[in-house]
Amino acid sequence: MPCDVPHDGEAFARFDLTDGAYPGKDDVTDEADRRCVAQLSRYAMDAWKLAPEAEYFYNYPSDAAWSLGDRSVVCALAAREGQLTGPLRLDETVLGGDQLAYLEPVAGLNTALAGAPFTGVDEDLAAHQKWAGEVAGELSAVSEALRAHEWDAEAAPDAEQLADEVDVARALWEKLDTAKNADEFRIGWSAALFALTDGTGGAEDLRKALDLSSERPDSDSSPVIPAGAL
Repeated sequence: MPCDVPHDGEAFARFDLTDGAYPGKDDVTDEADRRCVAQLSRYAMDAWKLAPEAEYFYNYPSDAAWSLGDRSVVCALAAREGQLTGPLRLDETVLGGDQLAYLEPVAGLNTALAGAPFTGVDEDLAAHQKWAGEVAGELSAVSEALRAHEWDAEAAPDAEQLADEVDVARALWEKLDTAKNADEFRIGWSAALFALTDGTGGAEDLRKALDLSSERPDSDSSPVIPAGAL
């Protein structure tokens, strides 16, 4: 069915998992989730536009299906309410140069944020610190991209403001690597999340200048692309 007519859902990626013995449900879903998130961040690059409209899910092979040779994962989006009335695809085929200059580094950040460990901080502090370091690295890439691009006169001040705000957030995410225990990590994590969401008002202004969605979704609007990201 074409995506420009009302439809219930929209598949955006399909891939096969590595062959071999069935690795277990947790490993299958971990890999499916990781790879679908990466595909989604390229397929529908504006998370703020996507989050209020659609929910993300994927189909993956069960143990029984695996034994019959099924290795395929299908990543899809479904309407939150009613039906989707148009295509959700928003990528380099339809976006302008300035929009891509903003959304491409942000897609990397969204993917990193969505890769938070499934285990609790108390269970695996090291894994959470590794993840925080990956987020900090993507924040650095966002800041560098904002400063490197030649924005027009309207967008340039907003891009500079956001780059400064991102640097503040990045420093807090980097600091999580020095947390001595889970409680200290959680306190720092709260501050880092706040700086990335409430402390990045420049994102809304820059998005307006770039004719992108400028209303920050609720933090629980998207289970896969963090709605509080940039």
